[in-house]
Amino acid sequence: MLDLGMKKLLNALICLIGILGIAVGILEIASRFYFSKEFNISTTARKLPVDVINAYITRTRAIIPTNSEEEYVVFLGDSFTFGDTLPLRESYPKVFERCLQRRGSKIKVINAGVQGTGLIDHFQVANRFLNQELANVNIKRVILGITDNDQLIETWGFHPYDACPDLYPYSNTRFLHHHLFSAYYLDYLKNVNNHQTKDKAVIERTNKCLKRNVDQLKSLLAKKKIPLTTTFLADAVRDDSENDVTSLSYVEKAKAFSDKFGLDFIVINEALKSLASDREIYSTDDYHFNASTNAIIGEYLCEQIEL
Repeated sequence: MLDLGMKKLLNALICLIGILGIAVGILEIASRFYFSKEFNISTTARKLPVDVINAYITRTRAIIPTNSEEEYVVFLGDSFTFGDTLPLRESYPKVFERCLQRRGSKIKVINAGVQGTGLIDHFQVANRFLNQELANVNIKRVILGITDNDQLIETWGFHPYDACPDLYPYSNTRFLHHHLFSAYYLDYLKNVNNHQTKDKAVIERTNKCLKRNVDQLKSLLAKKKIPLTTTFLADAVRDDSENDVTSLSYVEKAKAFSDKFGLDFIVINEALKSLASDREIYSTDDYHFNASTNAIIGEYLCEQIEL
């Protein structure tokens, strides 16, 4: 028999556990409302492919090509490839297409660049297009445009718990996922606003997830016997004094990306060295490339890539 003191202690512990359980439940419910817009776990993985198709159709004002006799080059990438602030015809993929046509080629270009995507998304985008909308299209090559911020979590359309759920085991519970033992939330906070972390566990998780998706993209294209070419476009989150696309740091970053993810890049800094200042490189938002820079990139890639 327990004495009176032990009974009181046991009852107090039971009450404490009950109170903690109720508190966690309330916080879980509250967090589902609070984080529902920014971190919609249930819809993130299904949303991006729809956005990809809608963005492509809206951008081109045309249907997905179905003529299996025509040859196409597909450009993948983020808003730099999409051509933010510019009409479609002034994006560098379309400049590339006109360059081919001047040389007598009948190859057409599909600009499948999607705003707000990163390295983790390109496999998902390619997998959707190549196995559905473009399944019967004769694709001669895929050209992937990479920017420096593609490795940062906040730029990804697919969050890491969608692409690498084994690395983020608490993704099904929003409160636990964002607060307790939350690998993803720590990764997000330490990368948000382009603040790079020195946390080895965070770096290991993000790099492992990114490398996995890059390898999946390469495997997908190899299986379909489609060559892959990659180009390192720019440091999209540049520091004007250090990270200009014509500087040595740009080349070093391209090499670092190449070593980390096993991608061979066509670098564009040589093509852009004729430009005197940022004002001649960037568009009205002082972030994306203007029409002149897109023209230089498209023509340069046309010279560098044999089709």
